[in-house]
Order: sequence, then C-alpha cells, then structure tokens
Amino acid sequence: MAQEFSMNIIIFLGPSLSREEAQQILPDAHYLPPVRCGDILRVLRFKPQIIGIIDGYFEKTAAVWHKEILVAIENGVHVIGGSSMGALRASELVDFGMKSIGSIAHDYINGTINDDDEVAVLHGLKQSAYLPLTDAMVNIRNSLSYALSEKIIDKYNADIIFNTAKQLFYQERNIYKAIEIAIKQGADKIQTARLIQFLKKSGIKNTKKEDAILVLKTIADKNFSDNNNDYKNFKANKPAFLRALQKNINCRPFSHYENWLPLEEKIALASRYLGPTYRLTRRLAYLLADCHGLAVEQNIQANSYSEKINILLKQESEQTDISTTPEDYLLILMRLSGDYQNRLLLKNQDSLKFQVMHCFAQYWWLLERKFLRLGLNPTQQTLEEYSNNFRLTHKLYTPELMSQWLIDNEMDTKAYHYMISANARLSIFILQNNIDSLRNFTTDKNIWWFLEALKLTGVYQAAEDLLQHPDKIKMLQEKAKKDNPDLESYAKTLDFSGEQDFMRWPLAYQTLQS
Repeated sequence: MAQEFSMNIIIFLGPSLSREEAQQILPDAHYLPPVRCGDILRVLRFKPQIIGIIDGYFEKTAAVWHKEILVAIENGVHVIGGSSMGALRASELVDFGMKSIGSIAHDYINGTINDDDEVAVLHGLKQSAYLPLTDAMVNIRNSLSYALSEKIIDKYNADIIFNTAKQLFYQERNIYKAIEIAIKQGADKIQTARLIQFLKKSGIKNTKKEDAILVLKTIADKNFSDNNNDYKNFKANKPAFLRALQKNINCRPFSHYENWLPLEEKIALASRYLGPTYRLTRRLAYLLADCHGLAVEQNIQANSYSEKINILLKQESEQTDISTTPEDYLLILMRLSGDYQNRLLLKNQDSLKFQVMHCFAQYWWLLERKFLRLGLNPTQQTLEEYSNNFRLTHKLYTPELMSQWLIDNEMDTKAYHYMISANARLSIFILQNNIDSLRNFTTDKNIWWFLEALKLTGVYQAAEDLLQHPDKIKMLQEKAKKDNPDLESYAKTLDFSGEQDFMRWPLAYQTLQS
C-alpha cells in the first residue's frame, strides 16, 4: 500500500497572486496551479487538513466539481475559498461547510454579483507565473466605484464605462480599452481623461489580489470558524460520474511534477518515460480496481487486495466450465499489441513489459469470465467499429493483408472475432470506465491502484532507477524524439501536457536528491 504522507495545507493559486508573495504570507503551505476537475480528489491522497482554493481553470478544461469539494468536507478537510474560482465555489457551497473569505465571495453570496465572468481573466502559462493579461470585471467594477467615490467621474460616465467593459469578452477585457470605446459611445472626454490619470496614479483596484491575500492570512492565523464538527456526519452523495472520476484519478500518477511531492508520486510520474509499458501499467490499474470490486462483491476475506484477487483467480481456475485460460488472453494481448511474432524475444529481452502483460492477462481473463456470465456481448455494429479500427491501426487495408496477418498470428476468422469481441468488452467496460454502470462489483475503497500496479509488476523499481539516473531519461527522450515525428501527440498519450513537458523533465530531477 502507499506510504502515509500528510501535507497540512494545500493551496491552488494562479493569476490572482504570485506564488512568491503567497509564500511570504503562508510559507508552510504546498502550492499547486489553478484547480481543475479532479484536483481536489487527487490531493486527498496527501491527507491535508486545509485546502485553500483561490484560482481555478475553466472553459478549456472542466472546472473543479462541487461534488469533489463535498467529498473533501466529508473527509474532515477544511475547504476555504475566495478571490476567484474559490469565491465562486465557496458562495455555492457555504451551506455545505465550505468557508468563504473576502468581499468577492460575500458579493456572490448576497447577490451583488452573479456572473462567473466577474472573476475570469486571460493569463499566461506557469512559466510566466500565470501573469494576468486582462482585467477582471470585479476589479473594473470596484475601480470605477472607487473613482466615483473620489468624484473623479460621475455616475452617468461610470455606468457607460462599466457597461462597455461588461460587454467585452473576458479574454479582451481591459479598463483602458473600455474607456476608449466608451468615449466613442458618448462618455465625457474630460472626465475619462481625469479617470485615466487617476488610474495610472493609484492603479486599478485589485480586489482579487486583496481577497487572495486575505484567504492566506485567514489560514495562517487560523482565523476561521472550526465548524467542521457541524458536518462530521455529512455524507456526500457519490453518483456514478463521481465514482468514475475517482477511479480515473486512482489509476494514474499525479497531474504534474512538484518538487515537494512524496517519493512515490515522483516515481509514478517518472514511469511515464517507459512509454508503452507505462500505458499498459495504467490500464492494468483499472483491471486491479475492478477485480478488487469483484472480490468484495463475492465477500472474499483476506488481509490485502492481492490476496483477495489471488483467491478469486484460484476459484475461477477450478471451475469446470473453462474454455479459455489466462495464457490465451496473454496471446490475445500480444496479437493486439503486435508482439505475437516476437513473443519469445519479448520474454527474454524485455522482461518488464512481459511481466506487465502477464499480470494484465490474468486479471483480464478473470473479468472476462464475469462479463461472459452476464451475457455482455457487443453489438454487431460495435464489433465492426472495433474491427475497422484495429485494421486501420495495423494498416491491414486489403483482404490480402488481413489474411496474411491471420496467418502470421496463427488465427482463424473465428478466433479473430473472439479477440475483437474481448477487446471491445475490455475497452467499453474497463478502460472507458463504464463498469460502474453494471451496478455489480463496485467498491468505495479509495486505493491508489496505479501505485499498486507499479509495485505488482516491477515497473516501480524500473521507474525508481530512472528517477535516480536522469541521463537514462535523456536517452529515452531522444529515442522518443527520433521514433515519433509527432512527439506532441506521443507525449500526451503518456499523460504529459505536451512535447515541452516531456523534454523538460530532467530539469526537475536536479533537485530530487535534496
């Protein structure tokens, strides 16, 4: 099992406040980029006592779900939000135990502001410290209110500028651009000139930054009501889509590298450089999770998940209605991956990949037995789609090429159709994470299945060796660059954000020994 690792405070931070400024206020926290869907469930592995949400992604990626915040609250975590995405979620979940901090969250709660775009900004990437490139509407709103109170402009002209700014797309929103357009729409030139001078002298009122600072100071001073006892019996409803999200997280490494991550997380991230072996190990994690659910469903008693699954394997192997074996599925897997003709070479020269395939085949066979008992057979249309995709992937464009492939892989048409059918079930129910829809063997047990798959197969040791020898990673990078013309796409199949992320990793490893 994964080692216990506790991180007291986790903060999700981006354009609202620089990490350097945040660390001056709250140096003991562990900082992460803006929160996105799945991140709250992911950091629960670290057993935090406090999660602070300031910034969050949306639009191009799914925003953080309300349900995952509720799961954190259910686990006794203080979830505190303010400034940006944190203010939005806190205003929506304040009645469920999330703590709201700052004027923006307060304005959302009392209805002074309602739109998500009030806090939305276009910003730079992590390398630029998420530098804001546009003005948040809430900052423009409060800057105009301040100028109005100082009698720099009157309400009529303030309203014209405000409405102009509101009509701008958030990725183009800028107070000076709004003033320029407002002048064309009839705003007084003398007052707007005075406003520009005022803003240049005093600066735009940065309410988002003020609230971000307040969130951190509140956490640093422990200046929030300890009302988690009010929610100690709170149970978050966990529908199928939330359980699927949780399984996806449990079957993968952490989303990206941070130097403060525990060693096991770093090793899991390093395993991505093992390429196809990593992808197969990731899929194996899904099989482990579902086999464990099957063992729980059958009430198998044992000290560990592996013992439960082994008992299940033994029971299945003793059944009298067996027409296939795990070895049959190992051969199917090799045919699917293109390794069948070189299977003896694979076993002798790439023992790591072979070991992963061997484990994969056992658990696949076990779940297939259950699927077939349930009568789960793909439709003819589905089989045709999977067969066509297989032929395209393996460049079997003509009947002649298909016939030769069958000969080379020692299969007849019936065996080929069985392989396609088994692969369709594997993909639909396990790899696409739809097994929960069967309402059969599911479990709420929160286990980091990817780590278990690493350790079960020996991939853990191989990844740890990579972690300790960055020169080996550099060799794998250069090989991947040579073998894959589209390195961007290849990197994404290994859960990197792209080519740059894939090639940048040894820079992070320089501090791993510290």
